[in-house]
Amino acid sequence: MQTGLGAHADEETLEKYSLKTLPEAETARLEEHLLVCPKCQGRLEEIDHFVAAIRQVAPRLRAEARLARRAWWRLPALPAMPKLALAGTLAVLVLAFLVGRTWISAPGASSAPAIVILQLHRGPEAGSGSWGPAGKPLTLETDVSQLAPFPTYNIEIVNSSGEPVFASKGQAKEGALRVQVSRAFSAGTYFVRLYSPTGELLREFGLHIR
Repeated sequence: MQTGLGAHADEETLEKYSLKTLPEAETARLEEHLLVCPKCQGRLEEIDHFVAAIRQVAPRLRAEARLARRAWWRLPALPAMPKLALAGTLAVLVLAFLVGRTWISAPGASSAPAIVILQLHRGPEAGSGSWGPAGKPLTLETDVSQLAPFPTYNIEIVNSSGEPVFASKGQAKEGALRVQVSRAFSAGTYFVRLYSPTGELLREFGLHIR
């Protein structure tokens, strides 16, 4: 994996991270990069979905492969190809078919929420605020450990004209607030406002959707 907050992680590094086989030193560097890189967050989500699909279908694949081998051993001998080789070929075909079918039809694979880390930067300068993908539901995360603790926090998202487009509530856990945004947004600039239960504005974050 390339080092530095501005360098994107390669596919092999993201796959090892998803499989929890990435060395600890590289894991720390990658997680630091993921906090500020929506692009790598999105790529990691796709890999996580693929790994989850493989793990879900693996028991069925093993059962299908066993059945294919048992059925093949009952066939008469064929001079053109040894039984073992053809049984292995059948097992590979079953694996390819089931994995492909599971990946293509996996529910929510393309509509999984994108994680957006809200940062305390707002302004017209390039790069200020946080970034998220257009056309996808979002999961907003922010650190509230420096704020007064409340049972719940109110979240409001407004567009560039100040018109509210989303509102919800969330509970903080271990100093972090995580809110699911059920709707998707079109490209543009938005602002996320964090309020106390009594309506006091605590923080405001810039949110760029592209």
